[in-house]
Amino acid sequence: MRILFLGILFSALTACTNPSEFFSMVETAPFWKANSPVSFEIAVNDVNQAYNIYCDIRYSADYNWSRFFTLYQVKDSVGRSLDSLLLEYYLFDPVTGKPLGSSGIGDLYEKEFLIRKEFRFPFRGKFQFTLNQMMRVDSLEGIRSAGIRMERQPNQAASNSNNKWIKNLGSAEFVFLP
Repeated sequence: MRILFLGILFSALTACTNPSEFFSMVETAPFWKANSPVSFEIAVNDVNQAYNIYCDIRYSADYNWSRFFTLYQVKDSVGRSLDSLLLEYYLFDPVTGKPLGSSGIGDLYEKEFLIRKEFRFPFRGKFQFTLNQMMRVDSLEGIRSAGIRMERQPNQAASNSNNKWIKNLGSAEFVFLP
């Protein structure tokens, strides 16, 4: 019954997803092993498009800490690292101990965190996103799933066509001043 409910919930969430977005979550329960990153592969065709990149964490009320540390990485198709950050998130209020995420089913909560704003890919191709728990325990309990969401930003060149001084050459932007 629980699997059926989760399947219906997943279908409803993906049906409501904006076509300008990528969203994927990987289940990590009951334990998220320290050396078992969750991975997502994304194909990118437009290097002029800017994206906001978010980390989504689904966790239970019995998570043992108020914070969560994760290593976020983006690699190209040959394994070169393009972006890497050690991220710290508060899942519970440090003073009151109340969960900070939105409540879903029972004692499960979900929290979304902005990783990068207006991120641009340097070239077309497939890119691998990974999240790895960095909590200094081999088997982390309480984190049920982790995911990545990318949302397209409006094309600034199209929305600001009066600005003839900005040129986009590949992955670098140059501003010419009169």
